[in-house]
Amino acid sequence: MSLTFGMPYFEEKMREAEATDEDRYLSVDDVMTLPMDVVHANLGRRQGVEAMTGKWIVFANCEAQ
Repeated sequence: MSLTFGMPYFEEKMREAEATDEDRYLSVDDVMTLPMDVVHANLGRRQGVEAMTGKWIVFANCEAQ
């Protein structure tokens, strides 16, 4: 079984932009949603199909950034 995880929210935004054939930019809300989709939503998708690997990258704040 081949499973694909990644950035479906961002990929959908890209498909929408390509369909209109115009330049589009991500909004602040889009940028805030992207990490949630990549980390939390992928976790849920992987749990849903029992595909947890234990290999995760953890990000932390550095100097409040």
